[in-house]
Amino acid sequence: MRFKKLLFVLFILAIELQGMGQSNLSGSLEASHKIFLRDSAIGAFGLPVYDNLLSGSEAWLTVNYSNVEWKLNAGIRLDLYNNSNLINPTGAYSKVGIGRWFVDKEIGKLLVSGGYLYDQFGSGITFRTYEERSLAIDNALFGVLAKYQINENWWIKGITGQMKNRFSLYEPIIKGINLEGYQKISKKISMAPGLSFVNRTLDQQNMDIIVSTIESYPATQRFVPRYNVYAYSVYNRLDFGAFSWYFELAAKSHEAIVNRDGLLVDRPGTVYYTSMDYSQRGLGLSLQFKQVHNFELRTSPNETLNNGLITFIPPTSRSNTYILTARYNPASQLLGERGLRFDLYKKIRKNIDLKINLSHIADLNSHLLYRELYTEFTYKQGHKWKLLGGLQMVDYNQIVYELKGDSLIRSIVPFIDFLYRINRRKSLRAELQYMANKEDFGSWIYALIEFNIAPRWSFSLSDMYNFKPKKTPEPLHYPTVFASYRHGGNRFTLSYAKQVEGIVCTGGVCRFEPAFSGVRFTVSSTF
Repeated sequence: MRFKKLLFVLFILAIELQGMGQSNLSGSLEASHKIFLRDSAIGAFGLPVYDNLLSGSEAWLTVNYSNVEWKLNAGIRLDLYNNSNLINPTGAYSKVGIGRWFVDKEIGKLLVSGGYLYDQFGSGITFRTYEERSLAIDNALFGVLAKYQINENWWIKGITGQMKNRFSLYEPIIKGINLEGYQKISKKISMAPGLSFVNRTLDQQNMDIIVSTIESYPATQRFVPRYNVYAYSVYNRLDFGAFSWYFELAAKSHEAIVNRDGLLVDRPGTVYYTSMDYSQRGLGLSLQFKQVHNFELRTSPNETLNNGLITFIPPTSRSNTYILTARYNPASQLLGERGLRFDLYKKIRKNIDLKINLSHIADLNSHLLYRELYTEFTYKQGHKWKLLGGLQMVDYNQIVYELKGDSLIRSIVPFIDFLYRINRRKSLRAELQYMANKEDFGSWIYALIEFNIAPRWSFSLSDMYNFKPKKTPEPLHYPTVFASYRHGGNRFTLSYAKQVEGIVCTGGVCRFEPAFSGVRFTVSSTF
């Protein structure tokens, strides 16, 4: 408590010093308040927020200070949760406190950072700390980072600390070192190689839980767990004219991990990841391959779901934006998956664009987990109107990704998005989507109409209609009414919505969201 008071005093001092030297004070506020309206027809009931609490809030207030002359940056963030179902969608969580603080200082060629830190090595396979508020993920490293510039082309950095666990810390200790460089070989050829090494050391309490679990197994399944696990990777990006090739090879030592049967086993892990890109005017091609084998890297094997993750496995599938095309998303399978992805972008004419994506993900025994064929075309008629249309075909293994339902869901989604500019300030946009699906919830129709008055107002009305239901006796509507207002650095939104349960994903990291019914008010502000 004394430490937090000291932090507060230091930031008040920073505000007073704002006028001195080349200093700047900035920040942001993000806040959301939800009113939960019970709706047993869609499954929005039987949870604390619907039956008792009735409302909940979240807020993040960030203040940053920088001084160019002193080469100093500092920041602090206040996190608030009041009867919030963001962290646990089926429960309610209340707490307020300092969610993050940090200080950066340049000393010659050395950059020193302390506090709650966000960073990654390479693509993040061996180490990545980041925040994703929509999934209630904040796995910052509380510790110290030192980055030294060896010369104009090479950098080395080291980290040590503990991973954040809401307002506390996971006990295991994380240490790591990363070497990165850049080398221009010729006018058209350059490369950016790197090496990383990460060590996690378990605490005694976590080790005691692991030992107790192993001792409950039959003698043939027992093993001696290790306090330390080591992960390392080598990676490089090679640019050759219009071509770019990235590869990363990662491995980790033996450690106790939880297999698909829920049992602790002693396994090493590997990841092979590569991508090749080609781009020129009017044409873009991309090919990506990934193979993951037993690369569970967490603060301890006692953590599950998205808790305590040290690793970040880049996703193979594309990020879909339309509500029905984003209905089925594959989470990265840390125990084992093999994925291939191909993307094509082609400008057919000045006003016609074409996109094609093919994603294929299987387990290491070649059993299909996910497959997507996505096509999209865009036609523009000057600045007056734009028509976007496409088709998505998906195969989705619900048993693997959601631990329930059908072994393979097949859906087909055609969609159209039409934008008409009435004048320089006003525009009208409409979406129409259809999902043909014989499994899970059945088939859907989604329609949206949106009216915008730039730069301040936006209004929309939409409905997601389960017209051929598989889980309810009658067809159901999931309407949404939305309005937003923007002025300067402030944006306010108000919506009433009914939302079907499902999986929400960001960058290959996913979680289950129960059905929602209610009113949501949000505020976002920057200064």
